[in-house]
This record gives sequence, structure tokens and C-alpha cells, in this order.
Amino acid sequence: MTPCPDPRPRRRRPELERGNVSIEPLTPRQKEVAALILVMTKERGFPPTVRELAARLGVASTNGVNDLLTALERKRRLTRESKAARSLLLTASGTEAAEKYLRDTATTDVEEGATP
Repeated sequence: MTPCPDPRPRRRRPELERGNVSIEPLTPRQKEVAALILVMTKERGFPPTVRELAARLGVASTNGVNDLLTALERKRRLTRESKAARSLLLTASGTEAAEKYLRDTATTDVEEGATP
């Protein structure tokens, strides 16, 4: 017996397909988290834990940070092994987004008169 064809047309989202360069944009908070992962990894030579990210972001619970990390994974900007500490790894597009965020915030800080 052959399966019945689905009467609903499938909506394709080419921007989300594997291998396509254009992927979902990040929220400002997701950009901040990606930049923080990049900075902390460069500073110490290894990625931060979820708890360390929560402390740096000023969040009491790690649950909110986990939600942000899951969103970054879904948007293919981050990879991590489940149940493994310090397994956060930004993808090439995640690193690019984090570096752009850092450049943009540094420019904004200088324009507003803050000392870098």
C-alpha cells in the first residue's frame, strides 16, 4: 500500500537549508552570547561553561542561557556536545556574527564617548 500524499503544500525555506549561506538572523542577545563565548575562549584558550556565561551575563539561572545556546544551535551558529562541559564551539558564521557584534559595539562605545 502506498502512503496517501499530503494535501498541504510544503513551504520550503531555502534560507534555512543546509549548505545555504543565508541563515536566520540573530537577536541582539544571541549576538551578545556568541561574542561572549568568542571573547572568553580567546582569553582563556577554552570555552566557558553555561554557569560562567550566566554569571557574565548577570543571569541568576542557567536555564535562560541554555535557551539562548539552543537557539544558536538551531540557527547553526554554535555546536556543542550534550552532557559535556566546555563543549561550546562557534561555527564559522557564529564567529563572524560575534566579531561583527564586537566591532559594532566598540564603534558605538567610542561614538558615545566611552573609553575602550
